[in-house]
This record gives sequence, structure tokens and C-alpha cells, in this order.
Amino acid sequence: MSRRIIFRADGNSAIGFGHFYRLLSLAGILREQFTCVFAINSPDEIRKKQATQTCHELIVLDTPYTFVHPDQVTTENQMPFDMASYITEEDIVLLDGYHFLDAYQRGLHEKGVVQVCIDDHLREYPYAWRVINHAPGINTIGDQFCTGLAYAILRQPFFQPFDVKKNTTGLFLSMGGSDSDGLTATLCEGLLQSGCFSSIHVIITDMFREEQISRLQKLMQNDNRVRLHKNLDAHQIVEVMSGCRYAYTAASTVLVEAYARGLKCFAARTAINQTLLYKGFTEQHLAIGAGEPAHMDADMIAAFVQDNINTQAEVLSAPLQSDGNFLKLFQLAPHA
Repeated sequence: MSRRIIFRADGNSAIGFGHFYRLLSLAGILREQFTCVFAINSPDEIRKKQATQTCHELIVLDTPYTFVHPDQVTTENQMPFDMASYITEEDIVLLDGYHFLDAYQRGLHEKGVVQVCIDDHLREYPYAWRVINHAPGINTIGDQFCTGLAYAILRQPFFQPFDVKKNTTGLFLSMGGSDSDGLTATLCEGLLQSGCFSSIHVIITDMFREEQISRLQKLMQNDNRVRLHKNLDAHQIVEVMSGCRYAYTAASTVLVEAYARGLKCFAARTAINQTLLYKGFTEQHLAIGAGEPAHMDADMIAAFVQDNINTQAEVLSAPLQSDGNFLKLFQLAPHA
């Protein structure tokens, strides 16, 4: 039997689904060489189905815990260690989430497992064998940190070849799986007002508030440039991106996905945990920095796009190849 990797992340409307999907992406890369087990607290039926489709096993935890916004997690309200009865010292455990702080990591350490942490802040991880942060432009010393787009965490369809020549000025718009701040409709209004795009493909999910969806539906009814896409899987997202030249996204994994598909990207910072990714993409001229859209109305968004549509930003001509780097990395994981 192949060695187990346990992927520990949570996803819900309070914290979003980025951590869940990042680890599911890694499971998709590693599942042929390892036994992949996903551990998640109180998942809904959609997340259960997605995890079981990719991983060999699912651990459903029932840990009493009140999820708070990532920026509000402290040592006092961190997730309690809840994996003691599920792991052995031969396991590799991947953690992705801001609520897994020192108590959780110490619990894993005491069980003797190999820890790998997905990081957005360049924090210290005293027990981790490796720390992965796929923001570009990070300078670290030593082998513990695996950084930059050489370790871009993407789902398998995003590694497929793509057509560089795109006879379109369509734009892909995504502020994440839940858009808890309700930014998408105002952004869509401003992008339409800019007059720079032949179509605007808006990604939404069931986690969007009804008020937000209603505003977007009205925009679509009044302007045939607006296309709404709901609850898309990775293959469907890649298909939508293939019909676009531009992307306007949150500075999260969706930015990495859009960049990986050869789109010219506008990156918006919507949370503190996006700072390193936003800084890396904009300072390395891989994306155009769009600031914080929570402080912008439609007129401001339109003016910004008009002023910056021709700003230089790198556009890929071939897919990233980080999947091969992850396979090599986990093959090197030590044993107890």
C-alpha cells in the first residue's frame, strides 16, 4: 500500500473555500503515487462529493468550532487539535488554513507525522518539514520553504496546453467562491462602464448572497456582454477562460489560475492574507495591481481600467509545470 497523505482543510461561507480547493488540487496531482485522504470539519454535501471524487478516503470531523474571518484568528480562538485518532507516524499531513496555529501543529508533531504547511504569510512553522507559498518574488533561505510559481497549486485542467492567439477582448471575472464582501456586482458595473471588454464572464456560486445574484442577473438582462457562470468545475472554468483575453480576480488562487491560462490579469486585494500574492504578482509585473475594490465605486473602477488597460503585464505562452515539482517533492518526504 502506498504511503498516506492526509489533506486537512476546511471550507464554508465564513472562511471561503480556497483552502479546501488548494488541497484538493494537490490531491489530484499526488493521488497516483500516494493514498490520499481528505479530512474536513462539518462539510456540506458538495464538498463531500468533491473530496471523494478526488481522494481515496474521506474523514468527516465533527469538531465544535466557531469559524471566524481569517484576519481575526488568534491563539485564543484557533482550531483545537482533532486528528489524534486518525493519524500514524508514517503519515504525511498537509495543513491549509489560518485556524491551524501552534496548538494544532504541536499536536501533529507529538504524533510524529511529517508536516507540510500551505502558507500565505511567511510565518514560522517550527514543526514543518516543508512550507509551500506559491507567491512569486519571495526570497527565503534554506530548504524548508518551497516558494514561487514553481510550486503553483493548480487543478489538473490548468496544466493543459492552451491557444495563445485569442481573437477576443473578453474578460473573466471572479472574486472567489463566496465573495463574502459582495464586490462582484459593483465590479461588473464598472467593467461594463469602461467599455474595454467585448464580454464579461462572471463566476458565481451557490454561496453568493441573493442580493448579489439579483444585481448580476439584472446587469445580464440589460447588457448582453454579461455572462453568468454558476458552480463551474475546473474543466468548465478552463473552457470559459479559453474564450477570454483578460481576467479581473481576487489575489488568491484564482489569480494564479488565470495567469496560468495565459490571460492578462488585473489583481485586486480583498483580504490581508492575499498581501504576499498581490505584492508578488504586481511587483514582478505578472499582473496589474487593482488595489482594494471595497473602496471603489463603479465610476472609479471604470476609470482605473481605462487608464491601465494597456499597462504591461506578463502573459504566459505555455502552461506552468509545477505538478512535476510536487511529485518530486513528496517523494523525498522522510519517514519516522
